[in-house]
Amino acid sequence: MREGTPGAAYSDTLQASGGAGSLSWSIVAGSLPNGLNLDAASGLISGTPTAGGTATFTVHVTDSA
Repeated sequence: MREGTPGAAYSDTLQASGGAGSLSWSIVAGSLPNGLNLDAASGLISGTPTAGGTATFTVHVTDSA
């Protein structure tokens, strides 16, 4: 993932390899910085972070099979 800047729009898409059919993304531990959201269908993290700092989170992805 790339760095974001507080108050500036952010957009980055998570990537996965393998699997079958459509993917579903979720955060299973930790959290995204305030102001950012994860789109479960596309893996897109986007929004406008409200503060600086480091965020630690774990993402889980499942396929349709």
